[in-house]
Amino acid sequence: MAKRLPEDIETLVSNLEDLDYYAILQLDSNADYIEIRTQFHECAQRYHPDRFLSAAFDEERAKIYSVYKRMTEAYRVLFDPELRVAYDEGLRGGALRLDPDLRARRLTGAARSLTSPFARLYLNAAKKKFDAEDWRGAAIDAELGLSIEDADALKDLHTAAVRRMVRSGESNHE
Repeated sequence: MAKRLPEDIETLVSNLEDLDYYAILQLDSNADYIEIRTQFHECAQRYHPDRFLSAAFDEERAKIYSVYKRMTEAYRVLFDPELRVAYDEGLRGGALRLDPDLRARRLTGAARSLTSPFARLYLNAAKKKFDAEDWRGAAIDAELGLSIEDADALKDLHTAAVRRMVRSGESNHE
């Protein structure tokens, strides 16, 4: 006789389209990044599809996979500071999921080399300021990123911004 799926998985599957990312991960909307990571890892252990390899039917495996996939989507959005802001704005407007185009945003090579989403945030801010010829702002944002993660992309951008500052006569930078 085939094992039935745990009731909580059946409940999640039947309500999946009605749950926001916070509800899927059983989080409060004010959860910090440590809580998000911890809760996702607990959910991943509980609902990972590999735990249910003995599920007798393809339909059961598909249900498990759909729950795990949505949990992973929720984690990726809520853990990324920029995506979380965009998601929370959409959620206030009634959208339970972040737009697929925003979720699938592609990172540049430089941003992909960073492991911290916060360092990426500073890298992107520094690039925007650099492009706007705000050398001091770019240097400061790159320094802030470097305080989180020692990465070549941040070092290179910082160096370029400082050189531009010197050339433009801004010399009050350390």
